[in-house]
Amino acid sequence: MAGELGLILQLILGLLPLLTEDEMEKITKEIEKLRKQHADIRERLKQALAEGDIPAINFLLSSLLGEL
Repeated sequence: MAGELGLILQLILGLLPLLTEDEMEKITKEIEKLRKQHADIRERLKQALAEGDIPAINFLLSSLLGEL
């Protein structure tokens, strides 16, 4: 997933001069949304690991793998 994000960022950076302000705003909002989702998943995974909650860990990992 990190490799895909790097590729997406390279593509976006190459296209930046061609984008309108509205398109840039949409991209910025989407990136912020992804950051929040990532932080939420990390926090939930940390909590599940600390509690030894195997079903929650499996669910979180499955949801991450499903996004790839």
